[in-house]
Amino acid sequence: RRGKLREKAEVIVSLPAEADIKVVCNGETLWEGEGDEAIVPAEQKGCYRVEACRNDLVWILSNPIFVK
Repeated sequence: RRGKLREKAEVIVSLPAEADIKVVCNGETLWEGEGDEAIVPAEQKGCYRVEACRNDLVWILSNPIFVK
């Protein structure tokens, strides 16, 4: 869904199991951590996505989320 960023936005991650989580914006890592949940502010315009790894293997790659 596309729209303009008018208010505070967040990337909310909810996984079925614990993993190494990375939130990326425009190809740069914004946040890294471990667990099954994360809330990361989306403070800049760009293309966001989430990567989750388990046992050193990529487990989940989200679709892009575009913030204008």
